[in-house]
Amino acid sequence: MVLSMVMHRLAYELTGEPERLDEFQRLRALYANMPTPRETEWGLGHPAYTSTEARSRHVQMVIGGELLLELEPADRARWLRGMESWWRYSLIGRRDDLASYYFIRIAPLTGEWGKRPAAIKPRALWRSPCMLTNAVLPICWLGPPERQAISRAIVARHAPAPAGPATARFQRLYTELDKGDLKWFSYPAEVMPAPLQRMLNVMQGDALAFYSLVYWSDRAHPAETNFSPE
Repeated sequence: MVLSMVMHRLAYELTGEPERLDEFQRLRALYANMPTPRETEWGLGHPAYTSTEARSRHVQMVIGGELLLELEPADRARWLRGMESWWRYSLIGRRDDLASYYFIRIAPLTGEWGKRPAAIKPRALWRSPCMLTNAVLPICWLGPPERQAISRAIVARHAPAPAGPATARFQRLYTELDKGDLKWFSYPAEVMPAPLQRMLNVMQGDALAFYSLVYWSDRAHPAETNFSPE
């Protein structure tokens, strides 16, 4: 709903239709704090909840926050808090090699997390060709790092507190980038069960878009990172 709020405000800016502004104002009254899943029905009232792909969606929230900084500058402090909160949320579950565990349990109040143990349903109970609905595996998803390459630039540009760590993370991403980072998943802890080995040989199409976009953006604006990857 936060993204819907952003889109209605942008639509009003482009069309001038009062209905778009009315809907933006209605949604702002509900979602202006840009809550992460830790602060919504996913986390509130629960000692812990399972997180999967929500952390990678921080990039939409950070981009939306930057739009609102321009369109609604009176609420600048609120948008900055939301952007920084989502950036920090995206770092939950990460490993030292910058990959992030796909299945983790998060304590909403503290942010403490732990990877979920492996659990595979009996073959007769599989209901989808997507194994992520049939099993819990201690796999690492490579989607968050590629998106953090974009969000770090926005966060570093607007939020002074995390600017240093955000830029350092960007520089490390591109310094260590290789073809393995273009895959969908990695499985660093142990051997993947034989029937699921194919999951480790699938390229994530988003990676080509995100890494290429950020590379050329950095070439156009090198002062933001003081780093030009070659």
